Amino acid sequence: VLDEYMMKIDQHPSTVNVLDVGSGSGYLMAAFYRLLHDGWGVRTGKIHGVEVVEALVNTSLSNLQTDLESKLTEGGFEFQVFHKSAYDINPTTMTTTYDFIHVGAACKGQVPESLKAQLKPKGWIVLPLDDEMRVYEKTSSGEVKLIKADLPVRYVPLVR
Repeated sequence: VLDEYMMKIDQHPSTVNVLDVGSGSGYLMAAFYRLLHDGWGVRTGKIHGVEVVEALVNTSLSNLQTDLESKLTEGGFEFQVFHKSAYDINPTTMTTTYDFIHVGAACKGQVPESLKAQLKPKGWIVLPLDDEMRVYEKTSSGEVKLIKADLPVRYVPLVR
């Protein structure tokens, strides 16, 4: 879906910020980097992960170090993994806003307000909501609108 997002936007930005909620082993963070940097030519940005399981925070950072070692030292992209729940994301303490947010755990009822606040205007959030994969876009007025819902899914619940 990140690839679809990049195809949709009018001009390809030189900087893209991505948040992976439930970043686990760091696999998708590395994949997001490769797609943005190698596939779309994006040279700067932030790829952040949020993981509630503390042991996975260190695992993902180690995996990123191993997989992207030369990329991490050449600069351009910032990689960070935060130990917290997505519900604990606070716009006053996390100063980055994101062009693209991926959530790897099921939300119930609605998109968490904490994630809506971190999304840039025209940014996308992709998440499983009520057993369906959904894509939302934030309008320039700040409203988060559903733009796609077409895939039934089963995910573990997003924990608090």
